Amino acid sequence: MTTSLAPATVPPYLATLSVDLRACAVLDASGSVVAGDPALGGRAWALLGGAATGEAVTTGCRPSAAGHLLSARNRRFTVVAEAGPLTLTTVLIEDLERVLGALSSG
Repeated sequence: MTTSLAPATVPPYLATLSVDLRACAVLDASGSVVAGDPALGGRAWALLGGAATGEAVTTGCRPSAAGHLLSARNRRFTVVAEAGPLTLTTVLIEDLERVLGALSSG
């Protein structure tokens, strides 16, 4: 993805890519939810242990009540998604990484 994305465009964009996306959120470096589901953002921030460190993008996938909690993060943003059991988690993580790159390029 070479286009820059605004945080507010991330949730509807991800919804078009995943058949079983339940919720998503974009958090800034301080953990504030700048787009998407505030409850998911707060829960994910606590699970992820706060701010990301280093320049590298890190990803994760954990079980959740809905199915999976997935994340991609760097020093500027964290993008989290809660997805049901029908989700192809590897594909959704790649989508989160692409979105994170587009957010970071803006």
